[in-house]
Amino acid sequence: MNKFILVIAVLITTPVAAHNGATGIVKERMDGMVLLGKAMKELTALSRENSIDQAAVAAQAEIIADHSGDRMLEQFPTDSLQKASEARPSIWQNWEKFASLAHELENLAASLPAQKSPVLLQNALTLTTQTCASCHKDFRLKK
Repeated sequence: MNKFILVIAVLITTPVAAHNGATGIVKERMDGMVLLGKAMKELTALSRENSIDQAAVAAQAEIIADHSGDRMLEQFPTDSLQKASEARPSIWQNWEKFASLAHELENLAASLPAQKSPVLLQNALTLTTQTCASCHKDFRLKK
């Protein structure tokens, strides 16, 4: 298994049980993260095809864009660490870096539909995955 596929697999295998008991904004953002993971999984599958289904790539990229940037930041009000949250307090201690990664993800999502070959899409997905992994490393609790 190559490194790209392994990183995607790790990012999208969030146990559903982790969401048990989550309510309000914590549940909303956790549900959004699940959608992000599913979109990445679908994009990975699309990148393995002989030709790119541009409409499918655009649809999945839109999901990522819709759950990143300012929308993502809105889902992390100060100290929202209620039951089942996987957020680290470091989010609010290093808000500028967290915000930068959220906006970087949004920008990368916007670039995905422009990728016209499987290789170009895989390269763009690698950058997207690295952004997700960086955020998870610094700002997500390991369960």
